[in-house]
Amino acid sequence: MRGTLGIATVVLSSLMVGCGSNAELKTFTITGERIIVKMETQDRSSGVAENSSEDQLVANINAADEQEISVVITRNEGSTEEVTIASGTFTDDKIVLEGSVKQWPTPIDIYVSRGNEEPMKLHTALLDSETNPNFVLLDFESSDSEDRLILSGVSRMLGDDSDKFTISGDLSSIHDQNLSLAVAEVRITSENPKSISGLSVTELLLDDSKFLIEGIAGEPFLVAIGVSTFDYAYWGHVIVIVEPGAQIEISPSATSSSFVPGSFASPLLAKSQIDESLHRKVIESWQNSKKYLAKMDEYARAIEKAAQPITLNSDVLAVWDPYYVFKELQAIEFASLTSIAQSLEDPMASLLAMEIGALNWMEYSRKLENWYTLASVFEEDIVSRRVIPQQEALEKQLDVVTNAKTIVKGHSAPDFTLANLAGDEIALYDVLANNELVLLNFWASWCVPCIDKLPKLRELHSEYRNEGFEIVFVSIDDAYEDWKKGSEKHEVPGVNVGDLHGFLAETPVAYGVQSIPTEFLLNPSGTILDRDVTPEELESLLVDRFGDIPGSE
Repeated sequence: MRGTLGIATVVLSSLMVGCGSNAELKTFTITGERIIVKMETQDRSSGVAENSSEDQLVANINAADEQEISVVITRNEGSTEEVTIASGTFTDDKIVLEGSVKQWPTPIDIYVSRGNEEPMKLHTALLDSETNPNFVLLDFESSDSEDRLILSGVSRMLGDDSDKFTISGDLSSIHDQNLSLAVAEVRITSENPKSISGLSVTELLLDDSKFLIEGIAGEPFLVAIGVSTFDYAYWGHVIVIVEPGAQIEISPSATSSSFVPGSFASPLLAKSQIDESLHRKVIESWQNSKKYLAKMDEYARAIEKAAQPITLNSDVLAVWDPYYVFKELQAIEFASLTSIAQSLEDPMASLLAMEIGALNWMEYSRKLENWYTLASVFEEDIVSRRVIPQQEALEKQLDVVTNAKTIVKGHSAPDFTLANLAGDEIALYDVLANNELVLLNFWASWCVPCIDKLPKLRELHSEYRNEGFEIVFVSIDDAYEDWKKGSEKHEVPGVNVGDLHGFLAETPVAYGVQSIPTEFLLNPSGTILDRDVTPEELESLLVDRFGDIPGSE
């Protein structure tokens, strides 16, 4: 969020290994830039942007209106001491820093301090003979977006070259969207790959529509790459398989369409530069097929047609065409993955196909059979890290389906004891014993429908809490900080506890929660009186039970 800024500091902390005092110094140049981003706004009621992506404003902050921003660069001497190796000051929101280190490569951290704020830190930048890091401080005018410190263009990683892989992308052929502030986000999606595995960064600003990211692969695993603009006028996605020595190149398809009506966009394509690679064997088994590429062309045409303004002569059903074509694309993909997953000709290829989503269209029991088979052909280490967690997750999903059919009106609600934000343990049946009606609400800070319900629930709780009505909110966020921030921002009323492991946490599984918000109306004995009541239905029920409260509307 843009604000008045005081002194800013960039700290580059380097780990110097095996450096002699007489070693020839290596000079480096680091560039930095500060950019203000004015995001387009959305009318939530209509979903129509007030400004098109072409009007997304990106402008340097007027330096004359800001205080001086100073920069200091340090490296580590020993375990704790930091020594300044370069310093400078932003001029017109840009800075060029020069200095020297004793060896290539040198891992560094970049810190930016602004006034009394906590320093922003950029991890795992790397100085080497090929590339010096460029960083950008993205300053968002909107208070809804947090400022970001991000590398631009290239991110390399320290490690054994024999274990390294590279993922590079070139989206310069996309001309219908402005990618000057597009970001590549990367994450490992395989379950528990070997501990030495990792990525140099999780996000990287594209430089002239291109990017390069290095990583370390202790064994083959999946990486998801998404490239998007901040307003999501463009969004492209692809899954790749990396392994030691992998070289993956990402590009749009020849007929790529970046229009996103109803969240449709042409998938990106990923090609391995190594002939005998698992990526080529698994991913390219369908991505390079004539059938898939022809369907990609059809998909792009369907997206462009759906994006056309609606007129009296428009085919109103055309908006659904991308959906139907996309399902056909998925069918091609899943047919190839299913064949690989079930053949077991190459067990690692079968494992990766399962991790991508082979057999997702089958019943849980059929998928479990395949995981049990994979467990019989791998060594114990891989089974414990990458197979058993998948089996256990599927077994929980089976429990969810079963419980959703039994935890219904007239049945007893399962008891639970969970901690609130302060760490106090709260038992559901203790709350029931002290109230006539209790609404049990499963929610998460990222759930828009959940948040939309809160104002009315907050109002009803305020009016009827002294009459014997209580609400118990169970957050299924993945992280305590997300739960805490969401609770504070949206003023969650009543009893607020968390089971912070997503849909497969013990409590939502016990209640058969398949989507959120999911709600249960309970009486003091724990009997389920109703499920998923609307705020209006709840208000009517409360009025019938307790009467109108004086002063309420």
